[in-house]
Amino acid sequence: MDLSEYLTPENFKVNFTPVPFEFTPKDKTISRQLSLELLEAVKAASAHKR
Repeated sequence: MDLSEYLTPENFKVNFTPVPFEFTPKDKTISRQLSLELLEAVKAASAHKR
């Protein structure tokens, strides 16, 4: 698949939107209850990505 047509200067602003990134340190936490099944799935997905 050739995506070069989307990367031309005239099409770039139409096809792509800037995405903000936040790199500031975090000083607050939140707590969330999960089912054991979901927690295990999250842990498995995290281990798989390492």
